[in-house]
Amino acid sequence: MADGFLGPLLTQLLSHSPMLLVYLLGIVLALAFMRRCPGPSVLTLIAMVLLLATTIGMMSLQMFIIHRARDIDLSIAHIMSIVAVVGVVIRAIAMGLLLAAVFSGRSRPRVAGVQGQNQNQPPLAAEIKPETRPNA
Repeated sequence: MADGFLGPLLTQLLSHSPMLLVYLLGIVLALAFMRRCPGPSVLTLIAMVLLLATTIGMMSLQMFIIHRARDIDLSIAHIMSIVAVVGVVIRAIAMGLLLAAVFSGRSRPRVAGVQGQNQNQPPLAAEIKPETRPNA
């Protein structure tokens, strides 16, 4: 039983190894930046752990279902659809956490001069007082 289940699972893990390595790298980077920017790091860490666990868990569950298809009373297609939906929802949550990590803790840029105007740009014509406009 273990050989019939473990071999295909290892093959699946190997085929997903580039993404698994990215998730592991994300975990390491989130831990490395934890003191510098704790909020985004925690969100990134949770997202990467979710993505890693979901990928490995979904593969394992799918291989288990396929391997044990004879013993399951429900339709295998129905079970696999439920598993797929759960996986998509978990991945969507993880991606939402990554988006939150990207944009959390950001402050508005500080601009000197007129509000909404960059100091290095000339003023707009509407912002110049009529008495200071050059004669045409």
